[in-house]
Amino acid sequence: MHSVKVAVIFMLFCVLPVSAITERRNVKIEIKSRDDVYILHNMGVSIENLRDNYIETSLYPEEIKNLMDAGYKVTERELEKITRQGYHDYYETEDYLDSMHILYPNLSRKEVIGFSVLGKNISAFLITDYPDSEEAEPEIKFGATIHGDEPVGTENSLKLISLLLDNYGIDDSITWLVDNTEIWFIPIANPDGRQAGSRRNANNVDLNRNYPVPDGSIGEDGTYDWEPETEAMINFSCAHNFVISTMFHGGALVVNYVWDYSPVPAPDSGLIQLVSLGYTWRNGRMWTNGLGYHGTIFGYYWYPVWGSLQDWAYDSTSCIDLTIELDSWKWPPSSWLPGLWDENRDAMIYLIEKTNTGIAGVVTDSLTGEPLYAEVQALEYGKPVYTDPDVGDYHKLLRDGFYSMQFTSPEYETRTFNNVYVTFDTLTNLNVCMYKLFGSLSGIVRDSATQDSISGVKVTVIGSPIDPVYTDTLGFYSLNPYQGTYDVSYSANGYRPLVIQDLEIGETTVLDVNLYPYESHYYVRNDAFNIPDNDTITDTLFINDSITISDINVYLDITHTYVRDLVITLTSPNQTSVTLHNISGREFPFWFDANNPADGPGSLGDFIGESSYGAWILTVIDKAGGDTGQVNQWAIQLYSEPTEIEEIVTEHQLPTIRAYPNPFRRETVIRYSLFVNCDDASHPTPYALRIYDISGRLVRTIPINLCNPDKSVKSVLWDGRDNNGNILSAGIYFYRYKGENFDEMGKLVMIR
Repeated sequence: MHSVKVAVIFMLFCVLPVSAITERRNVKIEIKSRDDVYILHNMGVSIENLRDNYIETSLYPEEIKNLMDAGYKVTERELEKITRQGYHDYYETEDYLDSMHILYPNLSRKEVIGFSVLGKNISAFLITDYPDSEEAEPEIKFGATIHGDEPVGTENSLKLISLLLDNYGIDDSITWLVDNTEIWFIPIANPDGRQAGSRRNANNVDLNRNYPVPDGSIGEDGTYDWEPETEAMINFSCAHNFVISTMFHGGALVVNYVWDYSPVPAPDSGLIQLVSLGYTWRNGRMWTNGLGYHGTIFGYYWYPVWGSLQDWAYDSTSCIDLTIELDSWKWPPSSWLPGLWDENRDAMIYLIEKTNTGIAGVVTDSLTGEPLYAEVQALEYGKPVYTDPDVGDYHKLLRDGFYSMQFTSPEYETRTFNNVYVTFDTLTNLNVCMYKLFGSLSGIVRDSATQDSISGVKVTVIGSPIDPVYTDTLGFYSLNPYQGTYDVSYSANGYRPLVIQDLEIGETTVLDVNLYPYESHYYVRNDAFNIPDNDTITDTLFINDSITISDINVYLDITHTYVRDLVITLTSPNQTSVTLHNISGREFPFWFDANNPADGPGSLGDFIGESSYGAWILTVIDKAGGDTGQVNQWAIQLYSEPTEIEEIVTEHQLPTIRAYPNPFRRETVIRYSLFVNCDDASHPTPYALRIYDISGRLVRTIPINLCNPDKSVKSVLWDGRDNNGNILSAGIYFYRYKGENFDEMGKLVMIR
């Protein structure tokens, strides 16, 4: 019978004319078994509540007719009578939050995290001991009234705000929670709906069906687009590391937990039910009379929902997000509010206490002590959690047991701690230092004009603590910095310096580079002259060529009985003076160059950019008596850009791709280089950057134009969304950049 019914409904819904859609009506649909729940859901009926023998929802008139034709009994239902007196509306709630911040400025902060369709504030309110500083503390969020006609959660949130602030410094347990936890409230998540007394927002969208579904399917709102209220909540949640969060509802008496969209248990399912039972145990009526097992229920087995907040929050941020239904009445008389607060007060306090249990700590760099982003995983159980990269703290709830705790971070050695004992009701502290992985960078440096290898090239990994190295007689170099992204410089006498920017040095990175040779000009003074004892002498070398200096070497051939007495200075026609030798024990003859620098003050680099034309003056000072000597010969070798030879572009030999920032929260800029020329007409844009999740599933394709005649670095932006526009969950992703002669891959880490 059900199979026939499904076919009829599907056919009728598919041919529903647009003209038949007027406005939704609140109805109840009688059901004969729980099978009807899933049948109706699969046919597009978005269930708002499930009673003993009927479901509550809202439908268009033609949809009602189609259901009745298919054999279902559909009747209109009266909405609960709304008595607004005794409740805080949107404006009164905003005033309340403002007044509490004025009263307790050192314990609170109010933020506007977004706006509703009609421009009302979506406000978040923080309570902690240092509200303007980020500390290594667990975070919890109490949300309410995502459905505008379910306002009891708003009232309980305001009550809890008062309880915490009014009792700080008076009640030791309250004071401890405020000092050690960041406690956030979003009292009204749907301001327009709250003012209208409507379940939906001003665009007539059920916000608890508007979130990305973990499997990428479309939510029950029928669109992949986010409402402004949804986007505000997503952005706010992604900017924090909430351990537990709630959304308070009305219409039932139960704590509903993930998943809503799938019958497969969530990775932390057993733990989440324990947390839920802890709440209902402290709400006696919910424990005794609530739905499911002692007032707790697995969402899908109550009734399925696609696009719920709790599914998105757990999937994308690893936060244990609970849907807490406070009473079978959505909007009960205000005289009930004191009793509903009494029922839930201790349970709400319990959730704050729970964020301070399990296992927690701070992850830092072993060398710098700076906080790190890291993935933290109990290998035996549950989803990983992630540190806050600003302070490095992590918080993971676990059941009693021994766990292997694994810490991973890009460019760092993975660390695993075995047999760590964790309990459900206490806190285990485990601070972790991460050690950077050593990488390898090697290659050959060649002359770009002759392709001959160049010896003596100085290779420097800028920002790395390792010393520079020099290429050997074959032009080969090798060094071992920590893995990471660096600028790498290559410099040699007579060659234009080269800096490779944003080079990602991994476990094994091979990079051959070309250096472009300057044009060389050599000028020499062969007339020997004596150095007077304890006196000063000068000699002049006049250069008739007018060239712009790109590099300079200076040669000195001196014979002296005690060179430590000598100070030798070279002055250019532009009156720039550099002290080449300053009372040191250098052996002559000697070339001063980039690898054999002047003693100073000054350096040979001070001459770069000047004109060569004019008198160059060598000054030799003997600072003490009793010694004699002479200058046998001195010379200047200048380098300049060529005037007649066509430049051969200096380039490194491998196409590269970089992402920054990485890790990232919301977006990263991916820079790519391609060192070939092509014709736009013959190569329209045949390639793409492809991004895969950790299972190898292609999630995003970004076209890139490889026609790059100027050989410049190009970039694209990835906003962390898939090809359908859905925001992806935190985790590890891989890029692939493939062309005719290259195939490059790398890792991206998205955090929330």
